[in-house]
Amino acid sequence: MLGETRHYGYYPAEAKWPFLITRALRAIEDHLFNSLNLSARAIVLDAGYGVGYVAIYIAKKGLRIFGIDVIDHHLTKANINIKAENFKQQVSAQKMDYYYLDGLQNNLINGVYTIETLIYAIDLE
Repeated sequence: MLGETRHYGYYPAEAKWPFLITRALRAIEDHLFNSLNLSARAIVLDAGYGVGYVAIYIAKKGLRIFGIDVIDHHLTKANINIKAENFKQQVSAQKMDYYYLDGLQNNLINGVYTIETLIYAIDLE
């Protein structure tokens, strides 16, 4: 029903019908992009990548996304989505747990975001 994107959105105050889902999702993703405040081609870690829709949307705005997730079928679907959008140069996905980021190269990442992934975290620190 929601196209595998299930995060919260920004709904306009005047909205009488709560199912303006696509517009609300894009609004929160635009807010996320603006909050990152990074220059074009900066590399951003998407921690809890899911199927890659947010990453692809952000990449279309000029950033490069390195997505990580621990769920195999998310990564499989994400790679299908990346290929379908022809974004292999801007977006990549890898199986990795955001609790264990020791394998990331120093100074590789310019920013980090997560959308509704921390609710599954055992230890927020």
